[in-house]
Amino acid sequence: MTPDDERLEQIKNWWKEFRWTIIGGTTLGVVAVGGWTGWNEYTRVEQEAASSLFQELSVAVVQADVSSARQAFDELLDGHSGSNYAEKARLLLARANYEAGEVGAARSLLEDAISKSSDDATLHTARIRLARLMIADAQFEAALDLLSVADVGQYESHYQELRGDAYRGMKRHQEAQDAYQASIDALGGNSAYQTILTLKLNDTLVQE
Repeated sequence: MTPDDERLEQIKNWWKEFRWTIIGGTTLGVVAVGGWTGWNEYTRVEQEAASSLFQELSVAVVQADVSSARQAFDELLDGHSGSNYAEKARLLLARANYEAGEVGAARSLLEDAISKSSDDATLHTARIRLARLMIADAQFEAALDLLSVADVGQYESHYQELRGDAYRGMKRHQEAQDAYQASIDALGGNSAYQTILTLKLNDTLVQE
């Protein structure tokens, strides 16, 4: 037997021993790739469907069509409750309810957004809007409790302003001044909104 014959025989023996392992591994690889591709396609379709419903909701809110807004919202939550669109949808429908005079429904949606949201921007926005509603309803202590958050990031000015509003409503003028000043400082002097905050600050000085 020549060296070439020996090599051929070794290849044959190796193939007999390992062929099913190789075939099985190849099959699993094909299935895995196919499954991954299928999952990506499913995710894409889900995102597009959620996006479409979110757009419907947005248009309905702009048009003050609360009934259509609720329908789009319900469909979005029923079929795509785990999407980012569902989290933001609560904010939109809360706005529609508020503008329609349904403050209780708006508050309930904002509370849901706070308890269920995993997105920081959505969470802070919901908390800020709910605090405004509480202050408008003279629930100053509840608003301060809601605003007692350690990490507020880029929303520092908003939180401090609302604390100032709550303290002013309670006639705790010094604390209101401190909060308004902190809100101004958080802006860094780069916002036209500083004028409004300065007016609020000056108002507390007059009331002392």
